[in-house]
Amino acid sequence: MKCFFFIFLFLFVACNSFLHGQSYEFNHFTKDYQNIDANQSTILLKSQDWSWSPSDVHFHIPIGFSFEVEEFKYDTVLVSPLGIVDFFQNCGINQFDEFPPPVLYVYFSDFDDRGWWIGDGETPMTTIHYLTEGEEGNRIFKIEWNNVGFFGSIGLGDDFVNFQVWLYETDHTIEIHFGKSNITDPNDEDTWFYFPGPLMNWVYYTGCVETPDAEMLVVTGDANNPNHQFTTTEGFPALNPQTIDNAPNEGMVYQFKPTSVDIEENSLTSQLKLYPTIAEKELSLTFGNLPKQEYKIEVYSLEGELLLLQKTNKASEIINIANLPKGMYVVKVNGQYLNQISRFVKP
Repeated sequence: MKCFFFIFLFLFVACNSFLHGQSYEFNHFTKDYQNIDANQSTILLKSQDWSWSPSDVHFHIPIGFSFEVEEFKYDTVLVSPLGIVDFFQNCGINQFDEFPPPVLYVYFSDFDDRGWWIGDGETPMTTIHYLTEGEEGNRIFKIEWNNVGFFGSIGLGDDFVNFQVWLYETDHTIEIHFGKSNITDPNDEDTWFYFPGPLMNWVYYTGCVETPDAEMLVVTGDANNPNHQFTTTEGFPALNPQTIDNAPNEGMVYQFKPTSVDIEENSLTSQLKLYPTIAEKELSLTFGNLPKQEYKIEVYSLEGELLLLQKTNKASEIINIANLPKGMYVVKVNGQYLNQISRFVKP
């Protein structure tokens, strides 16, 4: 019997003998931005090809290797010029032009060809192109929105951004790399689809139907020193207008790095157990045969607020949750040899 939540933070549950789960860590750092060589890549769109309604244009692109999200493997992505990368599941696009998850929203704007505004309409100024590079087992899929403008924004052809999405074969990490940009007025409602800034979400649960309790990771705050929040598709509207505040600086990288755990009964690699997973007063945490050392135990709300913190160097520990309100919580346990996340529910 399998028992796991399709959410961003995985849950240890009492299953038969095996459980697999996946979570994502969000990181940001700087790295020199290098444009993808258009001559060495496949061009999806150039100036002459942009339509009046880019939301009607979608491209199925081979990744070049098997990319894993949760327990599912994908060899194709569905790309929209609007700054959307969807892991194609043969679900199709619904009548509202919504993409089925897992889906990465990058900027999510009404992008357009700059050549329409300031060029001759023939000379390519804006392209979307991709390639897969590297040796087998260590390949990276890269797709770039190069010199893209905005439809109807007050800056017209003066406004532009450059960015790339990278998918890593080795550990299935996702990165967004940001290049040069110029935004005349970040508050112009036409620039960010009526959001106060670029909307960046990683909605990673799998399934063709979006359910209210399915979770997502939202990047918010200062574009160059961002925060992030976990929320559900039902709770996301309440976060508005929490986006990043502008286009990130050139060289900024946002990283979504998967964290996986495989737990098997009597396993020598992981002996950590948290129980019960539904509790009202206290939780028990046992470390089995894990090395004796100091472990830090943190309890968070789903909004990322730290609620409890305690440390232990014992083989087992009791966590008092009597004062917590009803709801679902995240437990992070960190040590030199351990960095794991689990969840519990207080009914």
